[in-house]
Amino acid sequence: PLTIYNDGRKSIRVSDENLTVNDYLLDYYAYLGEEIKPGKSVSTSLYINSDALDYCGISSVTSYKFNLAYCELQDYAEAWLTDAISVPFSVIDLGTNPPKADDGVLLYEDDNIRLVYRGYETPHYSSSDLSGTTFLIYAENKSSEELTMRSEDSKANDQIFDLWVYSTLPAYTKTIIQSHGYEFPVDSIEALQTVSIDLTYRNEDWDETELSVMLPITEQGAVKI
Repeated sequence: PLTIYNDGRKSIRVSDENLTVNDYLLDYYAYLGEEIKPGKSVSTSLYINSDALDYCGISSVTSYKFNLAYCELQDYAEAWLTDAISVPFSVIDLGTNPPKADDGVLLYEDDNIRLVYRGYETPHYSSSDLSGTTFLIYAENKSSEELTMRSEDSKANDQIFDLWVYSTLPAYTKTIIQSHGYEFPVDSIEALQTVSIDLTYRNEDWDETELSVMLPITEQGAVKI
């Protein structure tokens, strides 16, 4: 549990930013959101999707930190960020034995970034419907600058389809990116032979690097999770 006090004179909204567990950025897998009236406090929790811990190969939690972002309810345009908050606790053994986060097929590596294909997941509601299939990519920022990565074009079996990749990685952090695909040109995972993605990443000076990766759908190590 986390207690947050609003010592100001206006109502605020508070959310989490830059959550890292064992140095893995899990922003996209966590949620905290509260509205607090002036002079009041709330007891809340920061929720983390347990799948994210498995994706990142985390079997025990040894470090846990985040920032809080807050803004006035009447003015969402301006927000403030607290210093990093480190949570003191004893090591938490999750009782799991997931594979290493970068246990997969190397897609790309340079002095700044490393990308590894981990595999795919079909939607829980249907194993036959490809729409919503998620491709998992391990991304590591090896540089001293924040990097922002996005997809430009994607193809399945050499035909264009909708696959969205976007991630902002602070310096020296790593994460698992979930890339959701839609409008596939094939109707079964067995018919899916290749998936290629054109990516761009940029640093804080907006210097951009373009790259293309091929997800080896049928190779060992790139299997359904």
